[in-house]
Amino acid sequence: MIKHRIELNQLIDLKAPVAEIGCAEGLFSAEILRWGVPYLYMVDNYATISGAFGDGANGQEWHDKNMNQALARAAQYSTATVELLRGISWDMAGKVRNGHLGLLYLDACHTYDCVSKDLEAWVPKVKIGGYVAGHDYLNRAYGVFDAVNDFCRKNGYTVNTIPENKDEDAGFWFLKDK
Repeated sequence: MIKHRIELNQLIDLKAPVAEIGCAEGLFSAEILRWGVPYLYMVDNYATISGAFGDGANGQEWHDKNMNQALARAAQYSTATVELLRGISWDMAGKVRNGHLGLLYLDACHTYDCVSKDLEAWVPKVKIGGYVAGHDYLNRAYGVFDAVNDFCRKNGYTVNTIPENKDEDAGFWFLKDK
């Protein structure tokens, strides 16, 4: 049983590409690259979203600063190919072929609607035997918990919790076994 998201590397095929949806300043992107994966899709809108709450409501300068930090962190890992997909996360899924990813990590918009759209768009990109994981699963102020549970119930996946250091930061993972 993993106890922190940085331990996801114990589950996944480290030779398969990874997609991180919602990269912010690239801290977890750097961790993923430290695992030695060959290819990382860094997916983030990096733009102000009208009517959004949370990080999406921040000004463009804030988003540009985060993107530049994320790219600088990723540039330290010359053994991997890093591809930035900048735009609405579920729209960016069309740029990745189905059955390609060993790990999909979700940490973008946290509303029920957004998480549901990300799962519908991105889970097909994960190969059979690959993993889907994400952040803020137990934070009841968000829609992550309900969206993930509904998706997994509908598709027959078993959800596991990643405890993390604080309960509200706890994440989730499930194996794409069908």
